Amino acid sequence: MLEKQENALCMKELEEAIDQNDTDTRKVIAIAGGDGSLGTTIKHLRKSSIIDKAMQLGNIYFATLPYGTGNDGPQVFGWGASPLCETWGTDLESLMRDLITSKTVSLTLWNVNIDGVIKDAHANVCEKTQIMCYYYNIGLDSRIGFNLEKLRTSKRCCNQTLYFFLGIWDFFAGCFKKGHEPVDN
Repeated sequence: MLEKQENALCMKELEEAIDQNDTDTRKVIAIAGGDGSLGTTIKHLRKSSIIDKAMQLGNIYFATLPYGTGNDGPQVFGWGASPLCETWGTDLESLMRDLITSKTVSLTLWNVNIDGVIKDAHANVCEKTQIMCYYYNIGLDSRIGFNLEKLRTSKRCCNQTLYFFLGIWDFFAGCFKKGHEPVDN
């Protein structure tokens, strides 16, 4: 996430670019993150009525570059599983060319309004309206992801390792008990 001053400047520049009504120039927002970064970015951008309207009209495009832990979305949309596996990972000109020439596809996002109190992995109360995209997890995968959020680090390789060991732990712990316990807060 950008610092407050940089954030305001980027929002202002994007609003100005939208106001120019230049339909020949493709407006692409490249997000260096993972699956959660797309929803977080869109939720933030929707605070601007100008940007929100442009998104509703399909005038802004997003490319989620695979810098997250799982990167399911970037893989499905052709950006790969890791920047280390892609030419553009070390060549900015290649990235710009790929962003400009990439094929566009639609992605449906929806707002989910939650009735009740929801908390994140650190027991902080969250907003009742959440943006959903890609998929919704329940069961084992959801429990592993929730527990990963409690331990998440700033290093991708550490998060992937944690995900692996949490999955192994949950699998073997489940083999030795009759049912699974609900997720603890």
